[in-house]
Amino acid sequence: MPIEIVSQSFTVGLRSSKSASSFGLIVSFRELSNGNPRLVIGAPGQPNVVRVLQLGDAVLYETTAHGLIEVRLAEIRNGEVDILVTRVSPRLGFTAGLDETDVQNAPFALDEIAAVRKGVEAIRAAMVDRDDVEPEKLELLTRKLEEIASAAQRMGRKDWTMFVAGTLTNIIVGAAFAPDAARALLVATNSALGWVLQNAIRLLPM
Repeated sequence: MPIEIVSQSFTVGLRSSKSASSFGLIVSFRELSNGNPRLVIGAPGQPNVVRVLQLGDAVLYETTAHGLIEVRLAEIRNGEVDILVTRVSPRLGFTAGLDETDVQNAPFALDEIAAVRKGVEAIRAAMVDRDDVEPEKLELLTRKLEEIASAAQRMGRKDWTMFVAGTLTNIIVGAAFAPDAARALLVATNSALGWVLQNAIRLLPM
């Protein structure tokens, strides 16, 4: 039985990239910003995350094949950095097998897309000042909320509802949100987007 690799460390030089092949990630050391490295984290076919990190900072990155991955800055030296990549959760995405021909899967109208965007902003506002949501988890939540808002422009409402339910489940379970924070996120989501999610929110972990 093959051994599952749950962490990997490697060194990336300035203006170069390194592949964390065990996790399908590519980490690039683009430049120094006030003495701190600006890293680009990405995976084939997925959007990049660009962040300036200080020693010990971490970024949570969700992959479709390897689940939720933590990328942590472990050491800064002259012209290179040490990176520790760890699998936080093996949970995969929920977007496979969506049916665009379902009659209940009609696209959103323009005013509904605007309402989704407004609702997403309200969810983030409800979570941003909570003491029980760590900075890297808030950053992950912010990125995923932006994906939820953008998805309303290209998905039908049934597919989008499934996408939202899967995304929130991955965030809550994969990033190990505290119970109170998870409940607050679901309450905020139900308040802001309940008009379209309807009963889907009840399927999420509480």
